[in-house]
Amino acid sequence: IHSFLLKYILYPYSHLLDGFPPSWDLVTNHFAKAHMDWMAANGHLPIIKSHIPDVIRSFEMIGYNIDGTLRDIGQHGLKPEEMRHFVDRRLSVGQVSQQDVLWFSYQLLSEPRCSHIADALSCRFASILVDEFQDTTELQNAVLERLHTLKRTSLFLVGDPDQSIFAFAGASLQTFRDCTEKYPTYELTETLRFTGHIAAFLNAFLPAERALKSIAPWKDLNIPVYIMVGSISN
Repeated sequence: IHSFLLKYILYPYSHLLDGFPPSWDLVTNHFAKAHMDWMAANGHLPIIKSHIPDVIRSFEMIGYNIDGTLRDIGQHGLKPEEMRHFVDRRLSVGQVSQQDVLWFSYQLLSEPRCSHIADALSCRFASILVDEFQDTTELQNAVLERLHTLKRTSLFLVGDPDQSIFAFAGASLQTFRDCTEKYPTYELTETLRFTGHIAAFLNAFLPAERALKSIAPWKDLNIPVYIMVGSISN
């Protein structure tokens, strides 16, 4: 989703946004510490916070709610005013994060004076397929729905709620569930990816109505199923 938004919305149209840096670069990691040191030196952040690795990562993960308020996705106790100082400082030097890409793209698609952007994209893309939709954030989904509301772009959303693993990055499984109630839903229960006895093993953990059936040419291969167990230590 980010690559699509960068290519078709933010790169060509960011100059239409009030207050957006005229010259900017996309940053993905290891960009927070310098800004946090500046905040600490100017009284906007306790010095101790600028040395805690988890807090540094949380500053890099700052996201947005639908109303534009900032969101502490990392959940390490960032204060609203700290997040505001950090984002304003970062944008002032032309650094745009992945979360900015989502928010500013959503703004461009929502502004009445920029309605031509959504109109042009919906004419260009008759269909948009999003894989791993169970790991979509509320804001990502809002961007997709902006395009879908013009009735020219069909959305194909592919996901499995049992594989939702990105809650730590702001993904909302409720967004997935809401969409299954809003749109026609098709459930795939046949697979070419593994053998019949692996399907039987997985079915022990799934409700009967979601049982999997292998239709792979090698479905009757009887090879052992290994369960890997590990632990994470600091």
